[in-house]
Amino acid sequence: MHLLTIIDRLCRQHNITYFMSEGTLLGSIRHHDIIPWDDDVDIIIPNRQRKRFADAFKELDKTLVGLVSHGASNSGKQYYKLSYKNTPSSGGFRWHFPFVDIFFYEQKQSYLWNINYPDDKFRDRDVFPLILRPLGQLWLPAPRKPKRLFGFDPFDD
Repeated sequence: MHLLTIIDRLCRQHNITYFMSEGTLLGSIRHHDIIPWDDDVDIIIPNRQRKRFADAFKELDKTLVGLVSHGASNSGKQYYKLSYKNTPSSGGFRWHFPFVDIFFYEQKQSYLWNINYPDDKFRDRDVFPLILRPLGQLWLPAPRKPKRLFGFDPFDD
């Protein structure tokens, strides 16, 4: 959770929009916390703010946290993994555990989509304006109507 606090503070200081996504959003809805079996935290940032985030990250202590690009750069489907440097490596990868996946989205007309999953489009009116939702002891930005983003009822067992 401390990594999320670092990201939240960084994004607020640099006016970077972000919100919980993927399994983290599901955990916020179902458990008000991280899903017990999830191994990471997922957030998403506008692709147009990617450079601003990378530049803001440079202000952080590089001996404490690291930012790794993951995915094929030539496809434009890269995302970041933020983790502590002094924790165990995550299965031999370049990032460590725990880590935060930072995805990016594009927005055109009245839709937005994760650039890694361009076929999964969401109406911007289901996302904005963002609201705050609980995740453990934190309250973090989340889509306004999160259940509409899943394609299933998150309360079905």
